[in-house]
Amino acid sequence: REINGTEIKREHLIATPGVLYAARTAMYALTEPGDKVVVQRPLHTPSIASASLLDRVPLINDLIYENGRYTVDFDQLEQCFQDGAKVFMLCAPNNPTGRVWTLEELQSLEYLAEKYNVYVVSDEIHRDIVWGNNRHISPTELPGLAQRSAAVFSTSKSFNMGAYHIGSAVIPNKEIRDKVVKRFYAHGHTCERPSLLCIAAQTAAYTKGKEWFRQMLSYVEGNIRLAQEYLADTPLHPNDPEGTFLLWIDISEL
Repeated sequence: REINGTEIKREHLIATPGVLYAARTAMYALTEPGDKVVVQRPLHTPSIASASLLDRVPLINDLIYENGRYTVDFDQLEQCFQDGAKVFMLCAPNNPTGRVWTLEELQSLEYLAEKYNVYVVSDEIHRDIVWGNNRHISPTELPGLAQRSAAVFSTSKSFNMGAYHIGSAVIPNKEIRDKVVKRFYAHGHTCERPSLLCIAAQTAAYTKGKEWFRQMLSYVEGNIRLAQEYLADTPLHPNDPEGTFLLWIDISEL
């Protein structure tokens, strides 16, 4: 809560061994082999692969690229839901485009998910890194999505702790939360338990790292602006990210 203002209820929180692992475990817990899973593109490549693992069937919802900005193709997304998708894998903020989904976009997702009884697994690993007046909103904050969503995040991007293999999941629905925990145990006793040193490091980051985090944001934003200025007179057209430390570049002129 200290970092981006989102209130998280303790009873909704579980520890995980990392974001990608947790997202996949949640997806497995909510589907069966042969079930359809929706992912968007552009997207972090291993996240795209998640939708086809353990005999799940991927459906692709390509983002619309227009005037240097990506938006959701909700008509095509609804078609995916009509085709029987069970889970929608959201990336919020989006890796690599840097989009921070607006409340209006999430409300459109909320409407479709309720209409077609689709679960949402939200990868929020970049949730703390948001620029300007943009605000990260988790599906778990919306009334119609909270009971059908699992949000996963960690300190790995915010505090450069990728090697620590520790994360968190917020799952308001107890039935879903129990399914996910049970699925973790199915992978073995140690898989769902981060080491004691990793827990101490995460605790230190969240309780003592606010000033470091503030300085990091300022420094990284400067790096983004520097790169944009450097590329301004070239055939490479960087986006203006709303979140993440990533710079997605349009190279189509080449």
